[in-house]
Amino acid sequence: GGGPGRGTSWSTLRTIPRADILIEGGVIVSITEGPSAMRAHGASLVMLDAGGRVLMPGFVDAHTHALWVGDRLDEWDQKRRGVPYLDILKAGGGIMSTVRAVRRAGPAELEHALRARLRA
Repeated sequence: GGGPGRGTSWSTLRTIPRADILIEGGVIVSITEGPSAMRAHGASLVMLDAGGRVLMPGFVDAHTHALWVGDRLDEWDQKRRGVPYLDILKAGGGIMSTVRAVRRAGPAELEHALRARLRA
């Protein structure tokens, strides 16, 4: 149903590598694979080529931090399975796990991690 994805709903996410998105009055009215929107509306459409880009709702916080060490991949899996964040935090995970890893890292390790991410 409506609302943000949580817990096991993340397992149903998928990407559509080539899709048409029809917007009318500022609202997404359909997302289809292939050129169906173009065929249905023809010359009345304003086409924007977003090839090689990602389209996501504006309410998604897609910010990133370029400098960190450690990873939290195990937590990602736990959250996908519906484990509450507070339970992860109580078990020593959460944001503080990477904060601790950054504090333990030396300048050379931090610089190496940052340079690798800036090249990516």
